Amino acid sequence: MLRTTVSRIRLAISALGCVVLGASLFNWAQGLHAAGEQYTWVGIHASNARPLETAEIWQVSARCVRPYFARALLRSEAKLKAYYNLAPPAVRAGLDRSPDQTNSPDQTNSAEQTGWYHLVKGEPARRPRDNPDMEYVAQLHVQYAEWYANVFKLEIEESQWQQRLNDVADQRLVFSESARKSFRAYSGHDAAPASAASSFDDHVMATLGLGGFPGDDALALRADCVKIDLVKRIAKTPTYLAELWRWPLEQTAAFALGLELIFTGIFLVPVTLWIGTGNSQVATQHIRDEIARLLASVRSFDMDEVLADGRERFQAIRTRTLGFLASLRAWFGPVVDGQVQRVLRLMAAAHIAVRWALADRWSAAGRHGSTSPAPRSVPRSPRQWRSRCERIAAVRH
Repeated sequence: MLRTTVSRIRLAISALGCVVLGASLFNWAQGLHAAGEQYTWVGIHASNARPLETAEIWQVSARCVRPYFARALLRSEAKLKAYYNLAPPAVRAGLDRSPDQTNSPDQTNSAEQTGWYHLVKGEPARRPRDNPDMEYVAQLHVQYAEWYANVFKLEIEESQWQQRLNDVADQRLVFSESARKSFRAYSGHDAAPASAASSFDDHVMATLGLGGFPGDDALALRADCVKIDLVKRIAKTPTYLAELWRWPLEQTAAFALGLELIFTGIFLVPVTLWIGTGNSQVATQHIRDEIARLLASVRSFDMDEVLADGRERFQAIRTRTLGFLASLRAWFGPVVDGQVQRVLRLMAAAHIAVRWALADRWSAAGRHGSTSPAPRSVPRSPRQWRSRCERIAAVRH
C-alpha cells in the first residue's frame, strides 16, 4: 500500500513537471508565432521565394584599389613636374637665386629643396615686410598669375591623391532598388535609361571614394576591384525545430522549475531516504535495486505476449463497436424508413399536381382552337386520383 502511494506521489510530481515544461514550451511557441514573419536577405538566386525588396551590395577591396591610386599619384606628380619645367624665365631666374644673394643667412634651403612654387603668404614671418626679395616675388605673382594658379591647382591635386592613397580602406555600400529609382526620377525623365544608370553608377563609385579616375582606369577599376552582389529580402517563417535551442534560454525559470519537478519525482525516494537516515549508502542501495528491477523487467519483456494481448484488446473493442452500431441501426432503422416513405409520397403528390396543372392548360388551349396533340387523360374523380397515387407510390417504392 505504501509503495503504491509513493509511486502515485512520484507520478504526480513528475506529471506536474511535465505540465510546467509543456506550458513553458507553449508560451515560447506562442511568442515565436506572435513575432510574425521574419525577413532575411539572401542572394538573388539562392531562393525561389518572391522578393519583397531587392538591393545591391557594392564591395571594394583596399588591396585591389591601392595600385590604381599609386599610379594616379605618380601621374599627378609627373604632370606637376612637367608644368614646373614650363615655368617662365623670369620665374625660373627669381626662384633660382641663391640664399647668399639675398643677404639672409637664416635661409639655408635651395630652390631645389623648397620647390618652384612659393606664395608670398607662405614666406617665413621673420622676414621684414620691406624685404626687396618679397617684393620681387609678389611682382612675379602678379605678372604670371595664370601660371601660379595652375601650379597651385596641380599641387592641390597631388596632395589630394596622396591623401586618398593614405586613406584607402575596404568599402562596403548597400542600397536598395528604390534608391536607384529615386535617383532616376530626380535626374529627370528625359534622360535615357542607359545614361541614367551610368550616372548612378558613377555616383556610387564617387561615394565609395573611387571617383576622379580617367575613363579607362575607371572602367578597369570597376571591372577588377568592385564586386556587386544582388540580394533580395524574403519572408522567413520561423521553424520551431530550428529555433528550439532558444527555448531554455528565453524561458529559463519555467524550464528549470519543470526539470526540477521531474527529477524530484524520479529521485523522491532516494532523497527521502538520504534525508531521513542521513546515510547516503541507503539511498545508493535503493537506486541500485531500482535499476536492477528495471533491467529485469526489460529482460523479461516478451514482444509476442504484448502483441497477442494487444490483438485481443483490439478484437474486443471491434466487437463492442459493431454491437453498438447494430443497436443504433435497430433503433433508428424504422424511423428512417418511415421518413423515406413519407418523402417519396410527397414527391409523388407534387408530380401529380404538376401534371394536373399541365392538363388544365392543354384543355384551355384546345378550347381556343389549338391543333397541338392532347395530353394523356387526367383522373377526375377522387377514386381515380387515389388509384393513381397508389400506383405511383408502388412504382417509386
